[in-house]
Amino acid sequence: VIPGRGYFSADSFQRGGFDSLTLGGNVQFTGPVSITARGALSVGSGGVITADSAVTLTAAYVKLGQPFLPPIQQQNQSERQFPFTFNGQVYPVLPTFGPGSLTVKALLIDVGNLVLKNIGGTSLIADNGGIRGDGTLEVAGSLYLRAGQIYPATAVNFNIVARDYTVGGKTYPGSITIAGSAWRAPRSSRRS
Repeated sequence: VIPGRGYFSADSFQRGGFDSLTLGGNVQFTGPVSITARGALSVGSGGVITADSAVTLTAAYVKLGQPFLPPIQQQNQSERQFPFTFNGQVYPVLPTFGPGSLTVKALLIDVGNLVLKNIGGTSLIADNGGIRGDGTLEVAGSLYLRAGQIYPATAVNFNIVARDYTVGGKTYPGSITIAGSAWRAPRSSRRS
């Protein structure tokens, strides 16, 4: 038994007829994984997602990474630093490039502090919707964002970082591509 780990089969969720799924803590995907939920998916609340193959997550709402924190005053922003700090000691959690890929499709994607490990390509797609962030999203490799709107939550910073990576002794630049898609305006609840 490996302490502190749980194992989950994506097939059991698909067959179970559930609407929503939470995979808390740091999440490691093994092999190709495709999860579709009618409601919501929450993945990687510990701040780290690892994959060794293609991972596709699809739902109306997807939450990635650590939970959003309440707004704090600007002079205290350093208290929300990621990587982790404990007793004044900084423990860096850096992204790593690898054969894994992550594709997330939803109407709304919330991104908290998140580091992707062993993942070389990431796509966050919120057609007719938005990507909202609080904290830092860090990848090593390529990051593709497509949405009607990409924005930080109220009174916080949203940092998006694509680090350079090395393969076979050669260094390649990290990249971020941002593409727009239609934005559907919210409906008014009042009628004339």
